[in-house]
Amino acid sequence: MICSWDCEQTEHDDICTHSAMEETAQLHGWDEPTVAKARRYRAVVRSILAASPSA
Repeated sequence: MICSWDCEQTEHDDICTHSAMEETAQLHGWDEPTVAKARRYRAVVRSILAASPSA
């Protein structure tokens, strides 16, 4: 669900956006800590996929 909502870079900054995360956050009333949590979840997904030989 969180795949491709945001930049796929490991590090994020203020200009690192593709608007999907921001739009979703606004639609659901997410605050900054919730967005940060979604980004942490996505980082875990990226690391698991990177470690998987079939990815």
